[in-house]
Amino acid sequence: MTTQQFHTTIQDDIGSVLGYEHLDAKDQAGFIAQIGETILDSALLRLVAGLNDEQSSALAHYLEDEPTAELLMKHLFDHYPQFEELLTEEIIAFKEETVALFGSLEADTGIPAMA
Repeated sequence: MTTQQFHTTIQDDIGSVLGYEHLDAKDQAGFIAQIGETILDSALLRLVAGLNDEQSSALAHYLEDEPTAELLMKHLFDHYPQFEELLTEEIIAFKEETVALFGSLEADTGIPAMA
């Protein structure tokens, strides 16, 4: 998965569920970027939790240079084969939680959540 594929997945899978198409182009991009960052952070935390001390130190050292999202994702995919699966799981979990939350709000208020 590339960074572009990641953003496209978020845009298609999550953004459309939330009705972000009502935002202007600049706000859409910011919205997708924020969701992407949240999902990336969650997947990264899960990855780190499964690493040994040496691997954690190496990753922490890499992160100190504050790589761009594109470089970071390439590094993670190249060096941690399990990362793509973690990222996919986090995308799915975020979407499911979002749909459940907005569905619950709609049920509680009677206001369509995705309008």
